[in-house]
Amino acid sequence: MAETSVEKEVLATQTPQAAPPARVAGNTGALIFGQAIQFPVSFVASIFMVRSLGSDGYGTIAFVYAFMGLFDWLASFGVEQVVVREASAAEGRTDSEKRALSFGGELWGSGMALTAATSAVAALLAAVLAFILGYRGSVALLLVIAGIEAIALVPPRLLSTVLQVRLQMWKAVGITSARHLGWLVAVMIMAKAHAPLWAFVGIRSTLAACESMTIAAVSLRELGSRLTFAATRATELAKNSWPLALMYLAIGVYFRIDRVIIERFVGPKELGFYAVADNIGGMISVIPLAFSRSVYPEICKRLASEERFRSAVRTSFRVTIFVMGILVVAMFALGPPAIRFIYGGEFSSSGHLLRILLLAQLGAAYGTILGVVLLAQSLQRAMMVATAASAVVNVLINLFAIPRWGATGAAWATVLSYWFSSAVMFELTRRTRELNRLGLAVFARAVPGLALGLLSALLIVNPVFSAIAAPLLCATFFVLTGLISRSDWELVRSMFPWKNTGVPPLSRRGTTNG
Repeated sequence: MAETSVEKEVLATQTPQAAPPARVAGNTGALIFGQAIQFPVSFVASIFMVRSLGSDGYGTIAFVYAFMGLFDWLASFGVEQVVVREASAAEGRTDSEKRALSFGGELWGSGMALTAATSAVAALLAAVLAFILGYRGSVALLLVIAGIEAIALVPPRLLSTVLQVRLQMWKAVGITSARHLGWLVAVMIMAKAHAPLWAFVGIRSTLAACESMTIAAVSLRELGSRLTFAATRATELAKNSWPLALMYLAIGVYFRIDRVIIERFVGPKELGFYAVADNIGGMISVIPLAFSRSVYPEICKRLASEERFRSAVRTSFRVTIFVMGILVVAMFALGPPAIRFIYGGEFSSSGHLLRILLLAQLGAAYGTILGVVLLAQSLQRAMMVATAASAVVNVLINLFAIPRWGATGAAWATVLSYWFSSAVMFELTRRTRELNRLGLAVFARAVPGLALGLLSALLIVNPVFSAIAAPLLCATFFVLTGLISRSDWELVRSMFPWKNTGVPPLSRRGTTNG
């Protein structure tokens, strides 16, 4: 969108105002508190669902949401990130400057109109593909109901970014946490009543609609201006967001296609076993994700010095692999018996699948840290190419492995594709190769300790003793081989100077990370 003379003058003289540290800290704390509530509540709800629906019913629900999730990239079209960026850049301006730039209601109104159009196209494509693949009757009904949450609610959900920009996310967190608690109560009631599949999906979509509309109402009140539409602004949003949409397409295929292929070639029952293992294995993925978000700005601050930059990168890899390695070994030992105890003997095969998928979590954690390192070096294009290529490889491996070996083939396909996208793809260019090998050198040093821990978890029969002894052996070997040292922890501590900010780490507050 072409800028007017007034806009150019405003932009030239603008000096954005930083948000007060207390508000930033409070907003971050609210997000962490929300995860601490929402994650365990969702996990407990899934236990009631699995026990009520069995592997076949739970697999059908997993397929329905995986299938509809293949189209959320088109529904959202990456508009949310662009709106946040534009709104955040304008937040520091005065009210008169915002009016000169038509900021506020026009930005969000145009964004909602754009996502309404893309959501309609996404719904049409989902319906056509479902019809071509032969999904009729009850499955088609479930897809329609699930589409309310996955596609129809995308436009009003965009308004939640108002709270994100204004650092008022605690309001959204409270509403979302209430929805999760309501979902748990509803699942418990439906499980006791042996409700059909459509009831579970219908109640979930109903609660999601109530949540979205409530957050939208609160966001509109915070915005304080009427929503309007401008074709030029919507066009500008579309031009800026389509590359993100393509990247999200690759990510969506990458993370959901295995479930769709399992249902298609093997059946929902096998997918139920796989979904349980995949959900449990994914529990630990929040740790490298949270760490990467915190470490990213600190790595960027060290770009001026190559030595300091590389030191921070190595430390980030070391700390991530150390923590994730110990967690993987512990879950490798305790996961299978825990699954049998929680979900019942029918899901014994999920324990075997979990052990394979845990190897993929190591690759995902490695890729998460490498991703922020590449972003710090402005290598987004390499990341986009790697993501797209890895999505293609993931589909091909799954199409080969799943018809032959079922869910086990899907699990090994996940391991191979995760490591392919996290490390192999970045060997293709000189700059990404240099950064990738910083991480590979760290991981190579961790391999003996990981092998010892995993082997101990297999050989020690008692699951409780195994869950204690195996990760302890792994951690000891990490320290002895020099994978981690006190200087690494000191560097991490210097990267997050809690004493200076007055915001202590979570461990000092006696809270737990959700």
